[in-house]
Amino acid sequence: MMDLELLVFFAFMALLVLCLIALGFVAMMLNHRQQVRRHEQENELKRDLVAKGVSADEIERIIKATAGEMTPKYAQPAETRRPKGAGGDRAHLVQLLCEHGMQGGDVERVLHAVGDYADDELPAKVAAIESMVENGMEVGDIERVLRAFQHTPVTPDLPPDKGQSAFRE
Repeated sequence: MMDLELLVFFAFMALLVLCLIALGFVAMMLNHRQQVRRHEQENELKRDLVAKGVSADEIERIIKATAGEMTPKYAQPAETRRPKGAGGDRAHLVQLLCEHGMQGGDVERVLHAVGDYADDELPAKVAAIESMVENGMEVGDIERVLRAFQHTPVTPDLPPDKGQSAFRE
């Protein structure tokens, strides 16, 4: 009876080890697929920029500004051909700005202005930028609007505690 229990235990442990190895292999494959997709996105962006007649220096600045941001955080739905997550939003923003004839330096300015937002705020900001670009706003105005969004609202001052002065030192 003891030999059978020991055999079942070793079989279970071997199965567990095989499952862990398979899980590690799947994780490696998914990581590789993600890297390949990121390179495809970068190449697609470069082709779009070249087709728009953007200079090599401006392309380089745009690629540096979007470096690391194009990696999708979630799986890409096949029907949209756009990754979800911050990288996809920023890639869509770059594509939109280029389609509206924005120069590389201006795209870089907008990306830097957008770069300070948390990922949960980014889709709304991208939609706002899209609206501003489609309505013909200039880059400086778009930047000012984005900076205005970043200011925190002023909260009313609370009365000071006993022993504290109302003046800041």
